[in-house]
Amino acid sequence: MGDDELRPGEFWLIERRETTWEEAFPDLDLASSRLVVEESNFTVPRINTSREGEVSSFGRTVRCSVSKCQSGGFNVQDFIGSLYRERKEEGSVIKGCGGQFGSPRSRRRPPPQPCDGVFEVTAALVYRQTRSDELKDR
Repeated sequence: MGDDELRPGEFWLIERRETTWEEAFPDLDLASSRLVVEESNFTVPRINTSREGEVSSFGRTVRCSVSKCQSGGFNVQDFIGSLYRERKEEGSVIKGCGGQFGSPRSRRRPPPQPCDGVFEVTAALVYRQTRSDELKDR
């Protein structure tokens, strides 16, 4: 496994320190928080995948399913992080793959073309009740 490859449930945080979902999002109830990732592609119509599970079962990114796509995918960490910072319980986003086909270094081949993959991602986050939350409820 290379320096930039991580196991599911682990991702880079500040200063490229490897960490877990539990360390990064301590207030989340990871067993109850869910994520649904649906991927579709217009160029390769048979690519139409759906994945659902606990947030912690996903790695930092979900890679594009198109085998020739380079550098494409969806950044799960950033999406969950944006919801977490705002203490949102639900959120969804539709985002393009961002990858490309072809080699940018090749002069004989056609220039790289953007991948038209699309990710539709929905999250339902459950927060643990903290001591300050308990005092507010009284």
